[in-house]
Amino acid sequence: LRLKQAMLSIDSVEHGLMYLEEHELAFRRAEDEYHVDRYTIAAVIRIESDFGRNLGDYDVISMLYSFYVTDDGRMKPKAAERRLRALPAVSRIHKNERGLSLDMFTIKGSHRAAMGYGQFVSDTFIEQARGTDADGDGNPSLFSPRDQIVIIAKYLVDRGWIPGNLNAQTKALQRYLGGGNKDWMYYSETIIPYAETLRYTLKKRLMPTSSPVVLMPVSLDTHD
Repeated sequence: LRLKQAMLSIDSVEHGLMYLEEHELAFRRAEDEYHVDRYTIAAVIRIESDFGRNLGDYDVISMLYSFYVTDDGRMKPKAAERRLRALPAVSRIHKNERGLSLDMFTIKGSHRAAMGYGQFVSDTFIEQARGTDADGDGNPSLFSPRDQIVIIAKYLVDRGWIPGNLNAQTKALQRYLGGGNKDWMYYSETIIPYAETLRYTLKKRLMPTSSPVVLMPVSLDTHD
């Protein structure tokens, strides 16, 4: 509940509206190519990294090695294999990052070794990044807000996003976090109200009015 309240605060919504305006072209491209609305993409970036203001404090390389070497035998083979693939993927990302003048061992991320505005694990980012350069530098980046907007849209589509289908969209959002069942429902139940609040507020502000527009967050109860 606290996360939902923080997401729907006046400061949070205002920051989201500024982000939408600042990266208008990238949001438009994401909508045109992948048919994921800009409000949902902005909501994902808000919850994942607070629009880039909180990219994580953990050493990504150290976390990945820790995940792998501390396996107690209960880790599923597929998960262990993926974490092993993630290590060379970090090196590939670092080599491709233009302007990232820091040692790969100092790259910061979440406690799950996720990085960037959309908090992608390294191998997932490599898979999703093809053809998604949005800032024109030739390299899709974890640390470019414009690139991340398009990559997030692509990732949601790959996870089952269908325009106009709320059920499919809800499941795609849950899969973004790594789940796909009711255990991950809080993620979509936080993102959807924030996205709709952005949509509502922007629509009201674009309407001719002689009275100031007051932020009116939608209900947090988005599911029966």
